[in-house]
Amino acid sequence: MDEVNNIEAVVQRAKTQLAAFYNGNPWVTDNFATKVLSLIPDEALKKIQGHSHSVTELVGHMIAWRNLLHKN
Repeated sequence: MDEVNNIEAVVQRAKTQLAAFYNGNPWVTDNFATKVLSLIPDEALKKIQGHSHSVTELVGHMIAWRNLLHKN
C-alpha cells in the first residue's frame, strides 16, 4: 500500500510541476504557454541547431506526457 501511495504522490507532484511550468509565473522568464504562443510558424517548425527536433516536435512530446499524467 505504501508503494501505491508513493506512486500517487509522485504523479501528483509531476502534475503540479507541469501546471506551474505551463501556466505559472516563473522567476526567470515567461511561462511555457506564453513562449509557445509567441512563436511564428517558421520558428516552431525549424530544427533547433545542434538538435534533431523542432520546437513543434518537442511540444508534442511534452503534451503527450501531460496528457498521460492527467489520465491518472
